[in-house]
Amino acid sequence: MKELQDAQSQGAVLEVDVLVAGAGPCGLMLANELGLRGIGCLLADPKATTAFNPQANATQARTMEHFRRIGIAQEIRALGLPADHPTDIAYFTRFATHELARLRLPTAAQATEHVRGLRGAWNAAELPHRVSQKFVEAVLRKHAEARTGRPVAFGWKLLDFDQDADGVNARLAPADGKCPPVTVRARYLVGADGARSTVRQALGVSYSGATGVQRQFMGGRMFAVYLRAPTFYEQLPHDVAWMYVSVNPERRVFMASVDGRGEFAFHAAVHPDEDPSGWTHEDAKRLFAQASGMAIPIEVLSTGTWIAGHSLVAERYQQGRVFIAGDAAHLFT
Repeated sequence: MKELQDAQSQGAVLEVDVLVAGAGPCGLMLANELGLRGIGCLLADPKATTAFNPQANATQARTMEHFRRIGIAQEIRALGLPADHPTDIAYFTRFATHELARLRLPTAAQATEHVRGLRGAWNAAELPHRVSQKFVEAVLRKHAEARTGRPVAFGWKLLDFDQDADGVNARLAPADGKCPPVTVRARYLVGADGARSTVRQALGVSYSGATGVQRQFMGGRMFAVYLRAPTFYEQLPHDVAWMYVSVNPERRVFMASVDGRGEFAFHAAVHPDEDPSGWTHEDAKRLFAQASGMAIPIEVLSTGTWIAGHSLVAERYQQGRVFIAGDAAHLFT
Protein backbone atom coordinates (compact mmCIF):
# COMPACT_ATOMS: atom_id res chain seq x y z
CA MET A 1 0.00 0.00 0.00
CA LYS A 2 1.55 3.29 -1.13
CA GLU A 3 0.51 5.28 1.96
CA LEU A 4 2.30 2.89 4.29
CA GLN A 5 5.29 2.62 1.97
CA ASP A 6 5.61 6.42 1.80
CA ALA A 7 5.43 6.70 5.61
CA GLN A 8 8.01 3.95 5.84
CA SER A 9 10.46 5.64 3.46
CA GLN A 10 10.02 9.04 5.15
CA GLY A 11 10.14 7.72 8.72
CA ALA A 12 6.76 9.40 9.28
CA VAL A 13 3.78 8.47 11.40
CA LEU A 14 0.57 7.71 9.47
CA GLU A 15 -2.52 9.11 11.22
CA VAL A 16 -6.03 7.63 10.83
CA ASP A 17 -9.26 7.66 12.78
CA VAL A 18 -9.59 3.86 13.00
CA LEU A 19 -7.05 1.13 12.35
CA VAL A 20 -8.62 -2.27 11.65
CA ALA A 21 -6.38 -5.33 11.87
CA GLY A 22 -7.86 -8.16 9.79
CA ALA A 23 -9.59 -7.99 6.40
CA GLY A 24 -11.94 -10.91 6.68
CA PRO A 25 -15.72 -10.41 6.47
CA CYS A 26 -15.87 -8.60 9.82
CA GLY A 27 -13.02 -6.16 9.11
CA LEU A 28 -14.23 -5.51 5.57
CA MET A 29 -17.80 -4.88 6.75
CA LEU A 30 -16.54 -2.52 9.44
CA ALA A 31 -14.55 -0.59 6.82
CA ASN A 32 -17.74 -0.24 4.76
CA GLU A 33 -19.65 1.05 7.79
CA LEU A 34 -16.92 3.56 8.69
CA GLY A 35 -16.56 4.69 5.09
CA LEU A 36 -20.28 5.34 4.78
CA ARG A 37 -20.01 7.60 7.83
CA GLY A 38 -16.98 9.52 6.58
CA ILE A 39 -14.67 8.11 9.24
CA GLY A 40 -11.07 7.64 8.14
CA CYS A 41 -10.12 3.96 8.26
CA LEU A 42 -7.04 1.90 7.46
CA LEU A 43 -7.61 -1.84 7.04
CA ALA A 44 -4.54 -4.12 7.15
CA ASP A 45 -4.11 -7.88 6.77
CA PRO A 46 -1.01 -10.08 6.37
CA LYS A 47 -2.72 -12.14 3.65
CA ALA A 48 -1.93 -11.36 0.03
CA THR A 49 -5.58 -10.77 -0.89
CA THR A 50 -9.14 -11.86 -0.08
CA ALA A 51 -9.91 -15.52 0.54
CA PHE A 52 -9.27 -18.11 -2.17
CA ASN A 53 -10.67 -21.08 -0.26
CA PRO A 54 -14.42 -21.43 0.20
CA GLN A 55 -15.69 -21.30 3.76
CA ALA A 56 -18.84 -20.07 5.50
CA ASN A 57 -20.79 -21.32 2.49
CA ALA A 58 -24.17 -19.86 3.51
CA THR A 59 -25.10 -16.28 4.35
CA GLN A 60 -28.11 -15.98 6.63
CA ALA A 61 -31.09 -13.64 6.40
CA ARG A 62 -29.90 -11.16 9.04
CA THR A 63 -26.53 -10.77 7.33
CA MET A 64 -28.27 -10.32 3.98
CA GLU A 65 -30.32 -7.56 5.62
CA HIS A 66 -27.12 -5.73 6.51
CA PHE A 67 -25.85 -6.19 2.95
CA ARG A 68 -29.15 -4.73 1.73
CA ARG A 69 -28.73 -1.78 4.11
CA ILE A 70 -25.33 -0.90 2.63
CA GLY A 71 -26.55 -1.50 -0.92
CA ILE A 72 -24.80 -4.73 -1.94
CA ALA A 73 -27.42 -7.48 -1.40
CA GLN A 74 -28.21 -7.96 -5.08
CA GLU A 75 -24.53 -8.00 -5.99
CA ILE A 76 -24.02 -10.78 -3.44
CA ARG A 77 -27.03 -12.71 -4.75
CA ALA A 78 -25.54 -12.71 -8.25
CA LEU A 79 -22.69 -14.86 -6.88
CA GLY A 80 -22.60 -18.31 -5.33
CA LEU A 81 -25.38 -20.81 -5.96
CA PRO A 82 -27.47 -19.97 -9.05
CA ALA A 83 -31.11 -19.07 -8.46
CA ASP A 84 -32.38 -22.31 -10.02
CA HIS A 85 -30.01 -24.65 -8.16
CA PRO A 86 -31.57 -26.90 -5.46
CA THR A 87 -30.61 -26.07 -1.88
CA ASP A 88 -31.39 -29.55 -0.50
CA ILE A 89 -29.27 -31.15 2.21
CA ALA A 90 -28.93 -34.87 1.45
CA TYR A 91 -27.41 -37.77 3.40
CA PHE A 92 -25.83 -40.86 1.87
CA THR A 93 -23.76 -43.90 2.71
CA ARG A 94 -21.71 -42.65 -0.25
CA PHE A 95 -22.79 -40.04 -2.77
CA ALA A 96 -23.21 -42.66 -5.51
CA THR A 97 -24.86 -45.39 -3.41
CA HIS A 98 -27.66 -45.25 -0.85
CA GLU A 99 -29.52 -42.06 -0.05
CA LEU A 100 -30.48 -42.11 3.64
CA ALA A 101 -32.47 -38.89 3.99
CA ARG A 102 -33.04 -35.55 2.31
CA LEU A 103 -34.17 -32.16 3.52
CA ARG A 104 -35.89 -30.75 0.44
CA LEU A 105 -35.55 -26.99 0.29
CA PRO A 106 -36.63 -24.52 -2.39
CA THR A 107 -34.26 -22.97 -4.89
CA ALA A 108 -33.58 -19.28 -4.38
CA ALA A 109 -36.02 -18.47 -7.18
CA GLN A 110 -38.75 -20.66 -5.66
CA ALA A 111 -38.18 -19.21 -2.19
CA THR A 112 -38.51 -15.67 -3.54
CA GLU A 113 -41.89 -16.52 -5.05
CA HIS A 114 -43.04 -18.44 -1.98
CA VAL A 115 -42.22 -15.71 0.52
CA ARG A 116 -44.33 -13.19 -1.40
CA GLY A 117 -47.40 -15.20 -0.48
CA LEU A 118 -46.67 -15.40 3.24
CA ARG A 119 -48.63 -13.30 5.68
CA GLY A 120 -46.59 -12.48 8.77
CA ALA A 121 -44.69 -15.77 8.82
CA TRP A 122 -41.41 -14.36 7.51
CA ASN A 123 -39.90 -11.55 9.57
CA ALA A 124 -36.74 -10.76 7.61
CA ALA A 125 -36.39 -8.27 4.78
CA GLU A 126 -34.03 -10.64 2.94
CA LEU A 127 -33.88 -14.37 2.30
CA PRO A 128 -30.72 -16.35 3.12
CA HIS A 129 -28.33 -17.05 0.26
CA ARG A 130 -25.95 -19.94 -0.42
CA VAL A 131 -22.78 -18.03 -1.21
CA SER A 132 -19.22 -18.72 -0.16
CA GLN A 133 -17.26 -16.25 1.95
CA LYS A 134 -14.67 -16.00 -0.84
CA PHE A 135 -17.23 -14.26 -3.08
CA VAL A 136 -18.58 -12.09 -0.27
CA GLU A 137 -15.11 -10.86 0.68
CA ALA A 138 -14.35 -9.75 -2.88
CA VAL A 139 -17.54 -7.64 -3.01
CA LEU A 140 -16.97 -6.17 0.45
CA ARG A 141 -13.39 -5.28 -0.47
CA LYS A 142 -14.42 -3.41 -3.61
CA HIS A 143 -16.95 -1.31 -1.74
CA ALA A 144 -14.73 -0.80 1.32
CA GLU A 145 -11.96 0.63 -0.84
CA ALA A 146 -14.40 2.91 -2.65
CA ARG A 147 -16.04 4.12 0.56
CA THR A 148 -12.88 4.68 2.61
CA GLY A 149 -10.88 6.03 -0.32
CA ARG A 150 -8.02 3.69 0.62
CA PRO A 151 -6.93 0.32 -0.74
CA VAL A 152 -6.89 -2.49 1.79
CA ALA A 153 -3.31 -2.91 3.04
CA PHE A 154 -2.94 -6.58 2.20
CA GLY A 155 0.50 -7.98 2.97
CA TRP A 156 0.87 -5.85 6.13
CA LYS A 157 0.66 -7.30 9.64
CA LEU A 158 0.14 -5.73 13.04
CA LEU A 159 3.25 -6.28 15.18
CA ASP A 160 2.26 -4.59 18.44
CA PHE A 161 0.57 -1.52 19.88
CA ASP A 162 0.15 0.64 22.97
CA GLN A 163 -2.54 3.12 23.89
CA ASP A 164 -3.01 6.30 25.87
CA ALA A 165 -6.00 8.46 26.74
CA ASP A 166 -6.21 9.95 23.24
CA GLY A 167 -5.38 7.10 20.91
CA VAL A 168 -3.37 4.06 19.90
CA ASN A 169 0.15 3.75 18.53
CA ALA A 170 0.48 0.62 16.40
CA ARG A 171 3.41 -0.81 14.48
CA LEU A 172 2.71 -2.42 11.10
CA ALA A 173 5.24 -4.21 8.92
CA PRO A 174 5.21 -6.03 5.60
CA ALA A 175 4.32 -9.68 6.17
CA ASP A 176 7.45 -10.80 4.32
CA GLY A 177 9.59 -9.06 6.94
CA LYS A 178 11.80 -7.42 4.33
CA CYS A 179 11.20 -3.82 5.41
CA PRO A 180 11.15 -2.02 8.77
CA PRO A 181 7.83 -1.30 10.52
CA VAL A 182 5.68 1.81 10.21
CA THR A 183 3.97 3.54 13.13
CA VAL A 184 0.26 4.25 12.72
CA ARG A 185 -1.44 6.64 15.11
CA ALA A 186 -5.17 5.92 15.38
CA ARG A 187 -7.96 7.16 17.57
CA TYR A 188 -9.15 3.54 17.85
CA LEU A 189 -7.86 0.05 17.01
CA VAL A 190 -10.14 -2.86 16.15
CA GLY A 191 -8.75 -6.40 16.14
CA ALA A 192 -10.79 -8.36 13.62
CA ASP A 193 -7.78 -10.61 13.22
CA GLY A 194 -9.22 -14.07 13.72
CA ALA A 195 -9.09 -16.88 16.23
CA ARG A 196 -5.37 -16.36 16.98
CA SER A 197 -5.91 -12.61 17.32
CA THR A 198 -2.75 -10.62 18.00
CA VAL A 199 -4.92 -7.87 19.48
CA ARG A 200 -6.85 -10.15 21.86
CA GLN A 201 -3.69 -11.82 23.09
CA ALA A 202 -1.94 -8.48 23.62
CA LEU A 203 -4.90 -7.32 25.73
CA GLY A 204 -4.67 -10.50 27.80
CA VAL A 205 -8.29 -11.39 26.98
CA SER A 206 -9.19 -15.08 27.15
CA TYR A 207 -11.93 -17.11 25.54
CA SER A 208 -14.47 -18.95 27.67
CA GLY A 209 -16.75 -21.77 26.58
CA ALA A 210 -16.31 -25.23 25.11
CA THR A 211 -13.36 -26.33 23.03
CA GLY A 212 -11.58 -29.54 22.13
CA VAL A 213 -14.87 -31.38 21.78
CA GLN A 214 -14.19 -34.76 20.16
CA ARG A 215 -16.89 -36.48 18.13
CA GLN A 216 -16.96 -38.85 15.19
CA PHE A 217 -17.98 -35.89 13.06
CA MET A 218 -17.71 -32.09 13.38
CA GLY A 219 -15.76 -32.39 16.61
CA GLY A 220 -11.99 -32.42 16.25
CA ARG A 221 -9.66 -32.09 13.29
CA MET A 222 -11.17 -31.78 9.82
CA PHE A 223 -9.44 -31.99 6.44
CA ALA A 224 -10.71 -29.38 3.98
CA VAL A 225 -10.45 -29.71 0.20
CA TYR A 226 -11.43 -27.14 -2.40
CA LEU A 227 -12.00 -29.17 -5.54
CA ARG A 228 -13.36 -29.07 -9.04
CA ALA A 229 -15.37 -32.08 -10.28
CA PRO A 230 -16.78 -31.15 -13.72
CA THR A 231 -18.69 -34.42 -14.24
CA PHE A 232 -20.10 -34.80 -10.71
CA TYR A 233 -23.63 -33.76 -11.61
CA GLU A 234 -23.68 -35.97 -14.71
CA GLN A 235 -22.56 -39.05 -12.79
CA LEU A 236 -24.51 -38.50 -9.57
CA PRO A 237 -27.33 -41.12 -9.53
CA HIS A 238 -29.50 -39.01 -7.20
CA ASP A 239 -31.21 -35.65 -7.29
CA VAL A 240 -28.87 -32.66 -7.12
CA ALA A 241 -28.46 -31.06 -3.67
CA TRP A 242 -26.56 -28.12 -2.22
CA MET A 243 -24.94 -30.09 0.59
CA TYR A 244 -24.00 -33.75 0.46
CA VAL A 245 -23.26 -35.68 3.67
CA SER A 246 -21.57 -39.08 3.51
CA VAL A 247 -21.67 -41.48 6.48
CA ASN A 248 -19.86 -44.81 6.14
CA PRO A 249 -17.35 -46.88 8.18
CA GLU A 250 -14.37 -45.38 6.36
CA ARG A 251 -15.11 -41.67 6.60
CA ARG A 252 -17.68 -39.05 7.53
CA VAL A 253 -17.77 -36.11 5.13
CA PHE A 254 -19.83 -33.13 4.08
CA MET A 255 -19.51 -31.34 0.75
CA ALA A 256 -21.16 -28.09 -0.30
CA SER A 257 -21.52 -26.73 -3.81
CA VAL A 258 -19.57 -23.50 -4.24
CA ASP A 259 -20.78 -22.32 -7.63
CA GLY A 260 -23.43 -24.84 -8.75
CA ARG A 261 -21.29 -25.74 -11.75
CA GLY A 262 -18.65 -28.12 -10.45
CA GLU A 263 -16.67 -26.51 -7.65
CA PHE A 264 -17.12 -27.90 -4.14
CA ALA A 265 -15.99 -27.38 -0.56
CA PHE A 266 -15.27 -30.87 0.81
CA HIS A 267 -14.64 -31.48 4.54
CA ALA A 268 -13.66 -34.88 5.93
CA ALA A 269 -13.37 -35.99 9.54
CA VAL A 270 -9.82 -36.96 10.54
CA HIS A 271 -9.56 -40.11 12.66
CA PRO A 272 -7.71 -39.87 16.02
CA ASP A 273 -4.87 -42.09 14.76
CA GLU A 274 -4.31 -39.99 11.61
CA ASP A 275 -1.97 -37.05 11.06
CA PRO A 276 -3.15 -34.97 8.09
CA SER A 277 -0.21 -32.56 8.22
CA GLY A 278 1.55 -34.45 5.45
CA TRP A 279 -1.48 -35.29 3.33
CA THR A 280 -1.14 -34.48 -0.35
CA HIS A 281 -3.53 -33.86 -3.22
CA GLU A 282 -3.49 -37.63 -3.80
CA ASP A 283 -4.77 -38.12 -0.26
CA ALA A 284 -7.52 -35.60 -1.00
CA LYS A 285 -8.53 -37.65 -4.03
CA ARG A 286 -8.51 -40.81 -1.90
CA LEU A 287 -10.85 -39.24 0.65
CA PHE A 288 -13.17 -38.03 -2.10
CA ALA A 289 -13.35 -41.57 -3.51
CA GLN A 290 -14.18 -42.93 -0.05
CA ALA A 291 -17.02 -40.48 0.35
CA SER A 292 -18.39 -40.50 -3.18
CA GLY A 293 -18.06 -44.12 -4.29
CA MET A 294 -17.45 -42.73 -7.77
CA ALA A 295 -14.37 -43.03 -9.96
CA ILE A 296 -14.53 -39.54 -11.42
CA PRO A 297 -11.74 -37.10 -12.20
CA ILE A 298 -11.32 -34.24 -9.74
CA GLU A 299 -8.95 -31.31 -9.65
CA VAL A 300 -7.72 -30.40 -6.17
CA LEU A 301 -7.47 -26.62 -5.92
CA SER A 302 -6.30 -26.43 -2.29
CA THR A 303 -6.21 -28.39 0.98
CA GLY A 304 -6.00 -27.49 4.65
CA THR A 305 -7.03 -28.49 8.16
CA TRP A 306 -9.24 -26.87 10.77
CA ILE A 307 -10.76 -27.72 14.15
CA ALA A 308 -14.48 -28.31 14.62
CA GLY A 309 -16.13 -28.24 18.03
CA HIS A 310 -15.33 -24.72 19.27
CA SER A 311 -18.02 -22.62 20.94
CA LEU A 312 -16.04 -19.79 22.52
CA VAL A 313 -16.59 -16.16 23.43
CA ALA A 314 -14.11 -13.56 24.67
CA GLU A 315 -14.35 -12.40 28.27
CA ARG A 316 -14.61 -8.79 27.09
CA TYR A 317 -14.64 -6.96 23.74
CA GLN A 318 -12.98 -3.68 24.68
CA GLN A 319 -10.09 -2.27 26.66
CA GLY A 320 -9.82 1.50 26.43
CA ARG A 321 -9.59 2.49 22.78
CA VAL A 322 -8.96 -1.05 21.57
CA PHE A 323 -11.75 -3.42 20.51
CA ILE A 324 -11.95 -7.01 19.24
CA ALA A 325 -14.53 -8.32 16.79
CA GLY A 326 -15.39 -11.30 14.60
CA ASP A 327 -13.60 -14.57 15.33
CA ALA A 328 -11.28 -12.69 17.68
CA ALA A 329 -14.32 -12.14 19.93
CA HIS A 330 -16.40 -15.28 19.33
CA LEU A 331 -15.47 -18.57 17.69
CA PHE A 332 -18.12 -21.12 16.73
CA THR A 333 -17.17 -24.02 14.49
